Amino acid sequence: MKKLLFLCCTIVLLFAFSLSAAEIDRPNVVIILADDLGYGDVGCYGAKRVQTPNMDRLAAQGIRFTDAHAVSATCTPSRYALLTGQYPWRKPGTGILPGDAALIIPPGSVTLPSMMKKAGYATGVVGKWHLGLGEQGKPIDWNGKVEPGPNEIGFDYSFIIPATGDRTPCVFVENHHVVGHDPNDPITVSYRGKVGNDPTGRENPELLKMGLDHGHDCTIVNGISRIGYMSGGKAARWVDEDIADTITSKACKFIENNKDKPFFLYFPTHDIHVPRVPHPRFVGKTAMGPRGDAIVQFDWSVGEVLDTLDRLGLVENTIVIMSSDNGPVLNDGYLDQAVELLGDHTPWGPLRGGKYSAFEAGTRVPFLVRWPAGIKKPGATSDALLSLMDVPASLAAITKQTVAPETLPDSENVLPALTGESQQGREFLVLDGASMGLREGIWKMILPSRCGAIAAHTMIETGCNPDPQIYKLDADLGERNNIAENEPERWDRMRRVLQRTRTQHQIDPNQVVVKMEKPETRLDFTFDHDEGTKIVDSSGKENNGTANGTTAETVDGKPARRFDGKGFIDVKKSPSLVFARTPWTTEIVFQSEQPSGVLLAVGASAQGYSVELDKNRLVFSATVSGEIWRIISPEPVEGICKATAFFTADKKMILYQNGKKVGEQQLPMLVPSEPMVPWRIGAMTESGKSPFTGLIYSAKLSAGAIIPE
Repeated sequence: MKKLLFLCCTIVLLFAFSLSAAEIDRPNVVIILADDLGYGDVGCYGAKRVQTPNMDRLAAQGIRFTDAHAVSATCTPSRYALLTGQYPWRKPGTGILPGDAALIIPPGSVTLPSMMKKAGYATGVVGKWHLGLGEQGKPIDWNGKVEPGPNEIGFDYSFIIPATGDRTPCVFVENHHVVGHDPNDPITVSYRGKVGNDPTGRENPELLKMGLDHGHDCTIVNGISRIGYMSGGKAARWVDEDIADTITSKACKFIENNKDKPFFLYFPTHDIHVPRVPHPRFVGKTAMGPRGDAIVQFDWSVGEVLDTLDRLGLVENTIVIMSSDNGPVLNDGYLDQAVELLGDHTPWGPLRGGKYSAFEAGTRVPFLVRWPAGIKKPGATSDALLSLMDVPASLAAITKQTVAPETLPDSENVLPALTGESQQGREFLVLDGASMGLREGIWKMILPSRCGAIAAHTMIETGCNPDPQIYKLDADLGERNNIAENEPERWDRMRRVLQRTRTQHQIDPNQVVVKMEKPETRLDFTFDHDEGTKIVDSSGKENNGTANGTTAETVDGKPARRFDGKGFIDVKKSPSLVFARTPWTTEIVFQSEQPSGVLLAVGASAQGYSVELDKNRLVFSATVSGEIWRIISPEPVEGICKATAFFTADKKMILYQNGKKVGEQQLPMLVPSEPMVPWRIGAMTESGKSPFTGLIYSAKLSAGAIIPE
């Protein structure tokens, strides 16, 4: 009898083992992506002032990676890389998007979700999207069917925050439709000017329950002012305190609904992005105020997903990946005491920099992987170099799919590292922050740039330096000892590797989705009063620039502004205009009194553009990740001159002088990230170049490449 019982048990065990061996080919996959969570914000990465038991549980049951990256130091581009397996700077229009941007991933293209769907998976996305919705060139119909979107690039189910928590529209979209939409209260969204009668943070600061520090001064929703305007949709608007509960329950419900088949869930949370407004049950859980409490709330969301997998018996053969879209930021626009209450907590851990930065803390992020059926040594730590962009190729290997090199051009199969079978990851990785850099093993290089060492408002170290930078990270993880002067050969070789990578796998301009050939926004500078410059965009919205050392004049009946060779005008950033990865046009009419001087510029010498005079010749310059391209007009400037400079979607910079084309230059790519220095008329920040002396009659900036008539 005992022998028979032993035989039966053995057969059952063998049968169970054979099932798991067969099913391991198609494990369930859950990707949990935090927003702005720093390398040092998690207990298993060294945090002491905040408790993260659920993320720590993932590390104990899986592998903790210490050299994983988000590719970009900002949100939209890093998410683009995760879903497409492609460096975002290869494609125009992949910078930080406004809330009314069109979808930047072409419907029908091979993506991570479409690849998983092809392998027989149920696919879903729940949480922050920020990759655009709708067709390019057409306004999004928030009152009808919102498409194309996640469902057109491979997701069977979607429940999303369209952009970010601090951008309008403040509604959820589920499978093409705004949740809770009332046809009697239609939704209007604008990034070009105020719509409707909703109060704004700029006009009604007394209505705010969270103060603002910079930006974020448009429509007030739930007592918090946002970037962008909206009206209508009162019943559909979210309550910030409930966002984590709402999206976490939807994510768990997706798992439950698909427990009997392979599923792929992409769960990008809102936490810990601004505005940080955790649910009341999390308020006060840390001594660090809303930011610390938001970390606790995010950890709770992670725990809810893990508990759901436990309850449904899905733990063994489910891959859970937890990471962040970029590094940490404290003051990102709201007065939530993130700086004042920080104490001895270091969100960046032992690294330098943070969100937006070229230093390691900009892109090096927490990265945890749990897969009991595939990881043989749980609780391990790996220093393999890898990135979120490598997830598509690695999952293709797991699901036994052959992917053409041009389909996921920059994604690498790092499956042996993800399972702990190898400590080797990528050979090298291009990183994109305030300047571009390259990682190769223990070595890090950053291209020269002059964007300013400290970012305004956020006070983050940008990593910008006019000199080449090389760091040996095994001995200098904090990037304090620049040894580029001692490593000239290494610098030259790494620079060439970076340049070669940038020119490979370029996007066909005919396939570019974001192609703005018609002006969407124009800033006209009408020099009509002494206090400053009135800026009027195409919607009629006024926005005062800051004039320094300039005076208004009237010359031959025309309004103009005199620049004395010291003065300049700083232009407040328009939320509807972006300078990264997108075509745009600038036009300036002037009369110079000196042979040299900067007419206008945006950015500095890391990322930026300028139009200037040099020895009485027009010069149009573009600085792309520290490298400079120039067009110099062959014709001298005489009298009143109109300079028109623009970028096209196929990466050409073109200069016109008085309506005549005087030069053209092909770039390897458009500026990959938003310049940190705003638009300035009459001078260029930290350039050492002479400010303009003379009269400027008008200056215009337009979205799209507009060829002069």
